[in-house]
Amino acid sequence: MNRSNLVVKNGVLLALLSLTATTTLANETTIANTQNADADSSQTFQPAFTGYVAGTYSDDWASDYRDDRSFSIDLKLGYQFTPNFSAGVITGAYYLDTAYCSTHTKDYWCMSSTSLYAKYNNLYSFFDDFTTIGVQGRVILPTTQYSQDTNLYFGLKGYVPISFDVDRYVDGLSLSLTPSVTKYFNKYKTAGGQNLTEYTLALTLDTTYQISDKFYFTVSLDDYNYITYQGSTTYPTISHTEELGYQATDNIYVGVGYTNSAQYYDPEHGPSPISDLFDDKDPHFYLTTYYSF
Repeated sequence: MNRSNLVVKNGVLLALLSLTATTTLANETTIANTQNADADSSQTFQPAFTGYVAGTYSDDWASDYRDDRSFSIDLKLGYQFTPNFSAGVITGAYYLDTAYCSTHTKDYWCMSSTSLYAKYNNLYSFFDDFTTIGVQGRVILPTTQYSQDTNLYFGLKGYVPISFDVDRYVDGLSLSLTPSVTKYFNKYKTAGGQNLTEYTLALTLDTTYQISDKFYFTVSLDDYNYITYQGSTTYPTISHTEELGYQATDNIYVGVGYTNSAQYYDPEHGPSPISDLFDDKDPHFYLTTYYSF
């Protein structure tokens, strides 16, 4: 496929990459919690550096104009100050086989979003510790080509992860719900004749089932709503990801998965059927692996 004939649709590829990254984070958290639960409770906590290096190959296996292949590398480096509080940086890069990073470049190696994060787990528990709430914040830096094209200064994102101890009823099952709000600070309210997004409202549902000591199955559902500086909502999107993972060692994880998304409302044509979530319009299959420490 001729690379010069294709460019990245604003936000679409980044959304797909973020889906697999979200699943990686969900698996990392779930597996880490399982390992911590198995550890000797008498061990004394020691502050330490933590993080991971992840690589993901994604392909839609289309042979026509939809042909879309990519490879991404994600890096996380943080410091665990207490058993519940940590902070650090998340960044990465991705390679596009059939597109450029943007209409303004001829690059196919692109920088991913870079975030400075701080999070506190187990902020509050209730219902006999069945429900636990945490909090996480991020400062989003303008490292992507899209953020530079739209003159982004920075962004602020806040999460409220809510986990449910369903494992007490179904052995090996975990469930979490995470609402989040992102505020962007751009130099201008429009770019290239398009209204820019000021807020992103998202809701993520993650569930993981530990099939055996080594195998995990994860399902993630995401709902994104975008609000422009003019106050209008543009192309709300719902996405889903399913992943089968294998914990090869305490530090190495390998997973294969499927992800798809659909815009369920078009500002020009009204509501859209979400059956696109399961058709052949935007499906991507991926292979991911990461090393955590």
